[in-house]
Amino acid sequence: MITDRKSYNHGLVLGLTMAEVVILIIFVLLLAFAALLVGQRDKRKEAEQIAEMRQDTIFSLQKKLKQFAEIQEWLREGKSIEEVQRELVVFSNTKQQLKKYREAAQEHGFSPDPDSVRDALRIAREYEDHILAGKGTEVPSCWVRDDESIEYIFDINLTPKGLVVRETGLPHRREERRALKLQNIVMNQDISEASFLSATSNLFERSKSKKCRFFVRVFDSTGPTEKSIYQSRLKTVEAHFYKKLVSNEAF
Repeated sequence: MITDRKSYNHGLVLGLTMAEVVILIIFVLLLAFAALLVGQRDKRKEAEQIAEMRQDTIFSLQKKLKQFAEIQEWLREGKSIEEVQRELVVFSNTKQQLKKYREAAQEHGFSPDPDSVRDALRIAREYEDHILAGKGTEVPSCWVRDDESIEYIFDINLTPKGLVVRETGLPHRREERRALKLQNIVMNQDISEASFLSATSNLFERSKSKKCRFFVRVFDSTGPTEKSIYQSRLKTVEAHFYKKLVSNEAF
């Protein structure tokens, strides 16, 4: 009996049996292994974040290199530094607007893919005249059809030398044109911006008194390096008329 008790005591360590000691050791090892796994997971996550940051940096550098190449091309074309800066500002603003439009389209359930955008543009063109007749502008068009779409009083071409004004083919407006006294406007040849404003001032005052505005179609014949001339000519037109820009037709 005493011998058995001695043998039993030899199997105790700190009051624990060998089996309990082994279980404790395994438990401690599992804790250490778990801590190692957590550390490895954190390191992997940190490495992934670093890789993502590097990828963003590479993508940003690629975009800057592309922009730098475009700037070099513009300079080779003879554009001044000021013109290049304006191009970059326009490009940046356009990108921001496109991002806003894309987010708005997705928010309202519209797809921003190219086919959907193309369809939307087609529909917008079909209804453009109707919309411009009185919606989206401060005052309505002075000349409208029975379906409330607008009629254009002039076609105006913006050129390096000035502005070329041409009457639109509206036979039913012939008497109205005579009443408007448009004889002061030189047709079908370049006139200066000052001459244009002077010749159309009476027409503008008449439209204001009628609380409407005459619409014109605007064509652009300025060169790719004459953006400042184009903008100046366009502002001159906008001073007295509402406009529709026409880019896919010849004047």
